[in-house]
Amino acid sequence: MMHTLLSPLLAFLVGVAGNLIAGQQVTDQQCMNTMCISATVNGSEVQYAFSSQGRQKLGWMGMGFGQFMAGTPMVIMWPNGNDVVLSQRKAPAEVMPTVDPNPPRIATLDNSLTSLSGDKPSFGFTIPANSDTTQFIIMAFGIDLPGSSDPGATLRQHFEFKMVTLDLTKGSSTTPTSDSSAASPTKTSPAGHRTNPADDIPLLQYQRMIVAHGIFLTVAFLLLLPGGALLARYLRTFTPTWFLGHTIAQFWLCKLPPSVSAETLGLTTTSGACDYCGYRLWDTSSLKVRRSAPRR
Repeated sequence: MMHTLLSPLLAFLVGVAGNLIAGQQVTDQQCMNTMCISATVNGSEVQYAFSSQGRQKLGWMGMGFGQFMAGTPMVIMWPNGNDVVLSQRKAPAEVMPTVDPNPPRIATLDNSLTSLSGDKPSFGFTIPANSDTTQFIIMAFGIDLPGSSDPGATLRQHFEFKMVTLDLTKGSSTTPTSDSSAASPTKTSPAGHRTNPADDIPLLQYQRMIVAHGIFLTVAFLLLLPGGALLARYLRTFTPTWFLGHTIAQFWLCKLPPSVSAETLGLTTTSGACDYCGYRLWDTSSLKVRRSAPRR
C-alpha cells in the first residue's frame, strides 16, 4: 500500500531533478500566414527556429528583437544551395537593413533546427539569453531569394510581416504547427475578456498619424462644416454680419486648420508607410520604366 503511494511521488521527484540537472526548457511560438517562429530557452542560450508554412515561395525569413524596424537588431536567414546564410543586420529607418558589425548578441547557426528538404524548410539559430521574459519581436518573410552567400547581400522587401510577443516563461515545449489560429495564443483577463498579447504593442509612428488624420477630418466635416451652415441658416434673420461669421466658420476654422493638417498627415503617412504596406522595394535596381513609343 505504501509502495503504491510512494511510486508516483518518486517518479515525479526524479523528473523534476532531471529537469534541474539538464536545464529547464521553456518554449513559445507565434505564426502568421507564411511562417512560424518558435523560441526555446535552454539554460544560458535561446534557440530560435523559423519554419515556412509552405504557402509562398521561400526567399528569406527573419526576425527583429524589438517593436520598431529602426534600430532593432535583426537575424535574417536564407538558403543558398545546400547551405543556409545567417545575417545579423540593423536599419536606421524603414529601409533595407545592412550588416551590423557589432550586434549586441552573436547568433550562431543551429544545424539541428535547420532543414532544407520538403516544401516547408526551417532555419534555426542560437543566441545568448538575456533578461527578457516577454519578448517583443517582428517576424518577416520574403519571397525573393538573395541568391548569394554574402551576409550583406541585397534584400528585397518582405512579403509579409507581423509584430508579436514571445512568452519565454512558459513551462512546456511545443512544436510549430501550420495552424496560424492555434499558434496565436490568447490571454484571459480577470473580467473574462480574451485579449491577444500583441494588443500590448504600441502603435507605430505612421499608425498614430493615421489616427490623427481621422480625428482632424472628423472634427472638420462633422462639427465645423455643419456648424458653419447652421450659423448662416439661423443668424441671417437676426444680423447682417452673418456672412462674416459663416466665412470664418467655413474657411478659417474648418478648411485651414483641420483640413490642411489632415491632408498633410495623410500625405506624410502614405509616404512613411510604404515600407510597411509593400508599395516600395528596398532594392530598386530592378525596377524598369516602360516608355511608350512616340506617335508619328
